[in-house]
Amino acid sequence: MTAYAQKPERYEADDNQEQQEYDKEFTYGLNWNTNAGILGGVNIKFAIQTKKSQLRYNILSWEFVNIEHPKEFGAITAQPLKIDNGYYRYAPQEWSIGQESYFFVMRLNAGKEIVIFRKSPDEGVQVSWINAAGPSWGIKKPYYVRKVDENYDLIAVPYSPNFSDADVYGSDSFFKGWGETINYLGFHAKTSLNFEFGHYRNSVSGLEVGVMLEQFPKKIVMLPKTVNNSFFTSIFFNLYIGIR
Repeated sequence: MTAYAQKPERYEADDNQEQQEYDKEFTYGLNWNTNAGILGGVNIKFAIQTKKSQLRYNILSWEFVNIEHPKEFGAITAQPLKIDNGYYRYAPQEWSIGQESYFFVMRLNAGKEIVIFRKSPDEGVQVSWINAAGPSWGIKKPYYVRKVDENYDLIAVPYSPNFSDADVYGSDSFFKGWGETINYLGFHAKTSLNFEFGHYRNSVSGLEVGVMLEQFPKKIVMLPKTVNNSFFTSIFFNLYIGIR
């Protein structure tokens, strides 16, 4: 008669604990996208497991990003110093030529996350597919520049396409113009692959890579002397950390 050794119950319990899947996840991180500069923005995501499947999650996320015109570029001019009836140019100042406004977007996403490959509790990479959509709140803020007035004084004013670029002496404070914003309500949708990794069962870090489509009801004029759009597409990267 052949005898088979049985695994102690305490080890079975340990295995079950390791195989137990998470039911909630909260992450936050930074965004980079092809419609922004060096840094696109920030994001927060909350996921909760569905009752139908351990590999499916309902997600709700929020993000705040900056959108730049693709033809936007900077230049350096010299800020003038008033001397009697003339000016002596000094102190190089950078500004974005022809830019009329900044454009920021707050997005609320709701959607599904489907796990394709599940990682082990303490190591490995989990791959999932995310599809989400929701409203977009666009905020257009005037771009303030320094310009010489009729009294030959240097003043801060919102940029106008009627200005001569030679009369602009750099950008002014980023914090000016927040009381003069124009709001736009739009809609967006995204699809992405999510790569999660980490070394602790209750913590997570990862990278989300995907494509974003976004539509606003009218053209968002950022550079008035060139073509502006109401529809935006971008490739984005979200680098995040979080807990389960």
